[in-house]
Amino acid sequence: MKKIPVIIDTDLTCDDAVALAMAARYEKLDIKAIAVSGGAECNTASALAKQLGINCTVAKGQPKLMFGQCFDTLDMYGTEKDYKPFLTCCEDKTEFADSVETIYAEAVKADGQLEIFAMGPLTDIALAILRYPQLKKLIKRIVAMVGTGYVGNAAPYSEYNAWLDPYAAKVVFDSGIPVVICGLDAVEQSALTVEDISKLSPQNPFTAHILNLYTDSGKLNTDSTASIPAAVAMAYFIDESVGTAQDFYVAVETKSSSNRGWTIVDRLGKYKKQPNIKVVTLTDKQKFAQQLQNI
Repeated sequence: MKKIPVIIDTDLTCDDAVALAMAARYEKLDIKAIAVSGGAECNTASALAKQLGINCTVAKGQPKLMFGQCFDTLDMYGTEKDYKPFLTCCEDKTEFADSVETIYAEAVKADGQLEIFAMGPLTDIALAILRYPQLKKLIKRIVAMVGTGYVGNAAPYSEYNAWLDPYAAKVVFDSGIPVVICGLDAVEQSALTVEDISKLSPQNPFTAHILNLYTDSGKLNTDSTASIPAAVAMAYFIDESVGTAQDFYVAVETKSSSNRGWTIVDRLGKYKKQPNIKVVTLTDKQKFAQQLQNI
């Protein structure tokens, strides 16, 4: 069976851990590296990879936004602290590979077949593209849980990962590399009820613990549903029948502070520009739940 070489870029939130568990179970993925973005803990990523049976490089991301402050000075939410108590091993390393260099090295090795699945800010991917312009021909596809076609969660029209580093999103979107975004509006369509989650019986006790965290009222939306964004995007990455996607031109707002990170999906073609992004517009909650059942 021919496997897909992939780098998974993550800021280690709870939904990212679920997505990693899904990736670990999918036999067609050859996970070359986990790139840790957004100032998250590499030691946690290393322990999480071991927990899930993923044997790969763990690479450390850049400490700063492309044009801004350090990640650790920002108000990061939903970090690894929620699931860290359930990890059965811990790591205490001081040296990790560099994410930008790892992306380039693995892309060269894969000879045009490398795919990147991103579920955090796109900083490291953007910096890799700027440092190594030849990556535009070496990366087959980027699938990212970033942006939104409608309302946001960090600002009225901005999704958190795009809001955090809009300059990085712009670089990636304008790179010419095939990019698919599974944004906030698409993943929210597959939000699960407490009853939905209670029906799941994942084989891995660790992932069962994480999913049970979503039945805590603190992680429920106002309509008593739990959104697991990165996992929905991973479900699409594994099986494109989970979603419906359309080609659009998508711009990223970088200048307006009130609309920072707004991913403007030109649905009506007003900009008269060629589409640059494949946008997932619909997701299938039932198919997503079926994939969760398999972890």
